Amino acid sequence: PHRHAATSSSPSKCSCILSSFRRADMCRIVVLLMASATVENDFICSFGSGLPAASRFKPSQVSRRMALGQQQSRRRHGVAVLCMTVAALVTLFSRPLTFSGAEELESVAKSITKPWDQPHQLRIAGSKLVVDSVSQGSHWQSTISEPGGGSSIFSTGSDDDKVEFGLHYDSSKSSYNVPDGPLKKVAFSAAGDSEDFDWSLELDGKPGQHFAVTGNGKDIVYDGTLAMEYPVRDGLTGLYAIDLKKREGTEGFLPTWASQGAGLRYASKVGDLKLSLHQPKLDSGVEGLEYEAVLTGKLTGVGDKGKMVLSSDPQYIVRAADGKYRAALRAPGRKGLSFGIDMDGSSASGYTAWEGNREVVDGIQVSGDVKVVANGKEGEQPVSVQPIGFGVQADLATFLPKVAQKGSKVAFRGRYKPGAERPAVAVVTDLRAEKLRVQALANMDDRGKASAGMQVSASSDGFEGKYEVSMNEAQGLRQAAEFKLPAKEIAGGASARATGRFFQGGVHGDKPRLQLGVQYEASASIQGRQVKIGGASALDSGRRLLDEMGRPWSSPSVKKARNTASVLRKRIQGEYGQGHQWLRK
Repeated sequence: PHRHAATSSSPSKCSCILSSFRRADMCRIVVLLMASATVENDFICSFGSGLPAASRFKPSQVSRRMALGQQQSRRRHGVAVLCMTVAALVTLFSRPLTFSGAEELESVAKSITKPWDQPHQLRIAGSKLVVDSVSQGSHWQSTISEPGGGSSIFSTGSDDDKVEFGLHYDSSKSSYNVPDGPLKKVAFSAAGDSEDFDWSLELDGKPGQHFAVTGNGKDIVYDGTLAMEYPVRDGLTGLYAIDLKKREGTEGFLPTWASQGAGLRYASKVGDLKLSLHQPKLDSGVEGLEYEAVLTGKLTGVGDKGKMVLSSDPQYIVRAADGKYRAALRAPGRKGLSFGIDMDGSSASGYTAWEGNREVVDGIQVSGDVKVVANGKEGEQPVSVQPIGFGVQADLATFLPKVAQKGSKVAFRGRYKPGAERPAVAVVTDLRAEKLRVQALANMDDRGKASAGMQVSASSDGFEGKYEVSMNEAQGLRQAAEFKLPAKEIAGGASARATGRFFQGGVHGDKPRLQLGVQYEASASIQGRQVKIGGASALDSGRRLLDEMGRPWSSPSVKKARNTASVLRKRIQGEYGQGHQWLRK
């Protein structure tokens, strides 16, 4: 889907670009390229037979080349992981990532991956690598990844003519996983351009052992947890955890926040007891230590004695911390009943709940649920009834066996809050026929606001079609349709099929948007390896790339990297560390 530039950059231009990078930036890029090169080598070798005859090796050279390749392949497993880790460490202990020659670099990327104005997709899938490309107008992305998605590198462009690069690596999903040892998982992601670049690295060991670091063009923050447990005697285990953090707004690389705690865990026939001592919130200014004691277990034998009412032994939990205590008891009952008691200091509350359903006639089932709460807190209602649920469901396969298949139904659901003007109700229909499925939903809340929607999908002899329509007060009428005609074989096993999509309403506005195109698939065997090629091209009345759901497209790879970095930053800025949570589990 991309037009490649016919000419390459001159040596003088490349030298100018390279000389404009700082030494620390060059170090980072070289290491990242080393990591990606270990993956790309397999891709290049798998397509070697497609080279012109003049560029291939002689038979003797091929044998030596294959022997050398086998020797190198044994090292790729560790090298890929090592390069990813080194890349993260180099990034951690060098200056923030900035490019003084970014304009030249982005210009080269744009000239290589200049997209067309109409939507196009291309996918080349081998046994070890997958190449994906999608583009329309100024929106495009090219990705090289493993089949399982464990690692990938990508470049992407957006509305503001900005080019972003990035990579993802997750050892738990990658064939280049970490060797057996104390390190169980490595995850690294990075995305951005010269002005706005986010990256993150996570290292996980045994439970309670974790290190995470994230950075951008402004700063680097990290947190680390070291937790351990050691047996003292039968049933008694000692616990210890320490958390270290470097937060936003601090200089240097040393930790600026530290907290530690210790505890004991004792397992007995009565229940499991856990005691822990830890430092208070460092931001609170409180000195000394905080304690917590948690006892969990079952009232063994109570379920047998009360088997007329109870279905199993009641479970309890008692928690005491810093002079305050809380307790809870849960007792599952028979015939849909359940009971519970909660105590918070001097106040107590309890509840009784029922949930059940019953088939009144063949194919008709009624259901309901209710919960009554008794509260001893001052200022609150002593007895209250939670919203009451009710419903009825009809099995269409019972009443229309020649049309409806198993799973077809019509259901009515409602929930009434005591004191409200009206209940909230919903009607759901799901008709499953041999080549047709119709799903519909209509609901109204307790304030009278209504919404409705319907989806119809059909398939027959290679034809696939779908139509969706929905309406609500906020977005008005929205509708979408899609069809795919039966695939036709072209030549050599390749096939193609006509497709179309239609959108109106919502983000598309009142003017209909129409896409008409073709999907194609082909496969080939190269050096005994199967390679699949597929893609799609279309004529589009719009100019903004859409995703599979018909929404305006934005790079999922960039979004994933930035979301990961954002979540890590929020956790690092939190008042507790991972070790504190581990002690409380």
